[in-house]
Amino acid sequence: MLRASFICLPGVGEEAEQKLWRAGCLQWKHFEALGRPLFSERKSRQLSKAIEEAERALALRRPDYFLHRLPPAHRGRVLSDFRTDIGYLDVEATGLSARDTITTAVLYRPDRLNFYVNGRNLFDLIEHLTDCRLLATFNGTRFDIPLLEKTLRMDLLIPHLDLMPVMRALGHRGGLKAVEKRLGIERLTGDTNGRTAIDLWTRFADQGDVDCLRRLLCYNAEDAVFLEYLMTYAYSQSMSGLPVKPTVPIARAAPDVSAIVDRFLSEMHFDK
Repeated sequence: MLRASFICLPGVGEEAEQKLWRAGCLQWKHFEALGRPLFSERKSRQLSKAIEEAERALALRRPDYFLHRLPPAHRGRVLSDFRTDIGYLDVEATGLSARDTITTAVLYRPDRLNFYVNGRNLFDLIEHLTDCRLLATFNGTRFDIPLLEKTLRMDLLIPHLDLMPVMRALGHRGGLKAVEKRLGIERLTGDTNGRTAIDLWTRFADQGDVDCLRRLLCYNAEDAVFLEYLMTYAYSQSMSGLPVKPTVPIARAAPDVSAIVDRFLSEMHFDK
């Protein structure tokens, strides 16, 4: 529904977008007929050119164009047009700062759930990231992305959507688990948290306890999988004022994380 988004155009705020929608201007293509009378001639020409530019960006599959122009509360709108291009990413580390070392990572895509373990297959993540046009994280600007760039020794040039400021702009402050609870998301991993994840990795690294690695990967996977639920919620909230009910993408049913983790551990021979 990016073509229904006027708030990404210069000088158009929420009030002006709502005004356009109420006038029946529900798509960029309607602007010439319905939107121009609502603005000065100069502003109308400016918006017409901006719409042409936005159309080109969408045709070229450039989510970064829109992320840079949408206010935080409305960045979830990229979901409808880039749904199959998004990689939901979460990393765990030896500590809770970007100075620490990655232990495990999970990348959730429309058709797969990939796991990465430091010392075994972490650098496979580089290849899989190239399949994504957009990365979604929670607090990734301060944590996941700097850690990855340091560990992989490369600059991640993939457009990135950090859902933490998006959710804050929608009135949901706090960490990922707190936001999930408010939205009614229930985890199979229960009260496992970032500090528990550090302990699980330490026990695996020091004692070879594969069950600890299994629990860590399940927790890591739920962190990534439920980002799609947050994205879907953000999209729905942002488009709620559109007079014509938009098609709301439905978050996929959560995959069977436990079974997929067990298969990964077996294929990587961690169970030997």
